[in-house]
Amino acid sequence: MCLAAALASLIALTGCGGESGTEDDEPRIGPVPVVRVGTAGTALQLPLHDYLFSQRQLRELDRARFLLLDRCTRRFGFPYPAPAYSGTGPTSLAGRRYGVYDAQQAKAYGYGIAGNHQPPERKELPPERKYVVFGEGASPATGRKVPEGGCLGLANRQLTGGSTGQADSFPQLLSSESFQRSREDSRTRKAFGAWSACMAQRGYAYDNPFAPARDKRLRADGKAKEIRVAVADIACKEKTNLVGIWYAVESAYQRQSIRKNAATLTSAKATIKRNMWTAASVLASR
Repeated sequence: MCLAAALASLIALTGCGGESGTEDDEPRIGPVPVVRVGTAGTALQLPLHDYLFSQRQLRELDRARFLLLDRCTRRFGFPYPAPAYSGTGPTSLAGRRYGVYDAQQAKAYGYGIAGNHQPPERKELPPERKYVVFGEGASPATGRKVPEGGCLGLANRQLTGGSTGQADSFPQLLSSESFQRSREDSRTRKAFGAWSACMAQRGYAYDNPFAPARDKRLRADGKAKEIRVAVADIACKEKTNLVGIWYAVESAYQRQSIRKNAATLTSAKATIKRNMWTAASVLASR
């Protein structure tokens, strides 16, 4: 398909208004936003994001978790301070949902990304400390009983009020389902076709926007080529408005899920609020 034809096939998408149809049909989509390069990570707010921990909240939970972990391990004779936060990485829940679309990051890292601090590493701990932190391996000869699941297990229970699951696990499941359904939606596939045609015009043969990041040959050709492909990828996303179309399609699927699961989602949202109140109290007690 040539690029002009592929783009023409998308015109009808932006004219879809309202949101009707049955729950089993491809839902109608509302207005399709035009997503500019570099804005997608911060500007896109999917409907289910109201029921998920935000990136800021996740960082606050991590800070509280590491503080509780450190307090516990000190009772066994050693500190466990939190690693430094780099201040880099996705700034929102939609930061890489539809592939790479931050021009500045693409020019610096290609399809890679600078990371935030990492979770506790098991392999870096001697056996007796590993048992204290994770409750795994041989028990240390301290005479003091280690909490179930180690100090990390205790910290998690203290943050969640004893629950072993994460407050947004059900909304996360719905979010994963909406992503998969939107990826298979006929309108998103048409957008993939337009993006693929655009990439082909630049000399790159990929069927979908996740293919370049998984291309081992591209990685083998060196970072310079990877960066060139990532920059072209973003340019084609902007030219075809792939991210805007995909976002509109997935939003429609998420609104369906919210209608079907309103009571459960309301409960999950209340639990998230309680968890954040607990985290704030822990951090205030330092």
